[in-house]
Amino acid sequence: MGGWWSLGLGLDAELLPLLATVLGFALVLPLERWAPRVARAPEPGETWVDALWFSSSATVDALAGAGLAGLAVAVAPSAGAGPLGALPLPVAALLALLLWSLGDYWAHRLAHEVPWLWRFHAVHHAPRRMVATNNPRLHPADLLLKRTAQLLPLLLLGFSGDAMALVGALAGLQVAFQHGDVDIRHGAWNLVFATNSVHRWHHSDQPHEANANYGAVLVLWDQVFGTFRVPPEEEEPERMGLFDGLPYPVQQPLRALAAPWCWARCTAGSS
Repeated sequence: MGGWWSLGLGLDAELLPLLATVLGFALVLPLERWAPRVARAPEPGETWVDALWFSSSATVDALAGAGLAGLAVAVAPSAGAGPLGALPLPVAALLALLLWSLGDYWAHRLAHEVPWLWRFHAVHHAPRRMVATNNPRLHPADLLLKRTAQLLPLLLLGFSGDAMALVGALAGLQVAFQHGDVDIRHGAWNLVFATNSVHRWHHSDQPHEANANYGAVLVLWDQVFGTFRVPPEEEEPERMGLFDGLPYPVQQPLRALAAPWCWARCTAGSS
């Protein structure tokens, strides 16, 4: 453990994703105030509901990571000690990022294409604006599916902790900016990373715009599988939120948690 990070900074590599995520939010939140792209006002109750989802997702994320690591050790006791664990760190981190992104892509895409999974993923698409603080709006079941698809293959294949920490750090930094309402033109970077210019179209309330751009960090797999669509950067989705104005308990977290099991009743007349 440690690699570049403990050697250069005196940090445990396991802390790196958390520190990168905190840094990302620390940078993007002031930028949303100083240089917003759209500057839509929050809805009543939105701020505290974002805080509740943030706490929920952080807890589930930590438990999922620990559980998946334990499962990987039980299934493959030599995880981290195989050939992939011995690769030079830059090579291992790049391979891990590609595999992490592939799992993330398909977990996300299936959440749009499988109706039952969409009921869980709808939590994330319900807000009618895209800002950094609503990124952690994730139903625990949706988050668990994503983390399993992202991390379990890396753990089972024996990537080192340092390689996975670098992937986690990039993902943590990226997702803060991905939802940021910040007026940045990314140019050619939109062809590599899932920037906020790319991702805003994924949050359109029009299915033909939103059922695309599934990548959380890279857009590589969107390009490979034909789901990469980015209009000119000066354009903006007309509206964000769930498709066709679907009624949904956007600012009612307990009702949203239950909604997958009581869909018709729990979404009727909601807001």
